[in-house]
Amino acid sequence: MCLKDMNHDLNGLEKELLYTFKNKELLQEALIHTSYAYEHNLESSNERLELLGDAVLHLVLTDYLMREYPEENEGQLSALRSFCESAPFLHNAAFKLNLGKYLSLGRGEETSGGRLKESLLANTFEAVIAAVYTDGGFKKAGAFILRHIKKMIKRAHDEELHTDSKLELQKLTQQFYNNLPQYRIVQESGPEHEKKFIVSVVAGGVTAEGLGRNKKSAEKDAAKNAIYKLRSKLSKF
Repeated sequence: MCLKDMNHDLNGLEKELLYTFKNKELLQEALIHTSYAYEHNLESSNERLELLGDAVLHLVLTDYLMREYPEENEGQLSALRSFCESAPFLHNAAFKLNLGKYLSLGRGEETSGGRLKESLLANTFEAVIAAVYTDGGFKKAGAFILRHIKKMIKRAHDEELHTDSKLELQKLTQQFYNNLPQYRIVQESGPEHEKKFIVSVVAGGVTAEGLGRNKKSAEKDAAKNAIYKLRSKLSKF
């Protein structure tokens, strides 16, 4: 596949990305998976760009999170940044941009559903970040990143998707009370496609409830509420 054969596809992708490349070969390289490069005897794939994109993303996220959430401590910001660098998070960003449609894959990856694979799409998103950085510089790369994931970051922060409240509650109760939280389903309601669960948790002498669309999310919500109660209780001693 030569560059001129991909021009139409690349133009379509640029509209999805909301970025026009001066050097379209950079975007093409960002879309070449190692399996395709191997089968077509190409000298390079998107692996080098992926490495660079990972570093650019890390710096952009660190700078943005520190400015956007000045009330959060280092540990909280680090946890949120790690969540936003995770494969599931980046896969979601890549999926929304329809990157899988434009990938150049080898036959094996193609037949095994490579266009939808989590790690493959996440890596491609990082490669595209590097392509934008190389083409337009750090400022444009930062703008590109935030344009496509800022809403996702806000949701992760507001809904505390980056925290494992159940694990945190377990650590608290083990440290101060030498026991484990006990969860139970209080109520299950609604039709199968719109289930609602209310879960109760007893931990360290406090009881809290949580609401969710499944048992796991209700338990996490209950744990988060229990942590708040426990910390208030412990602060009085």
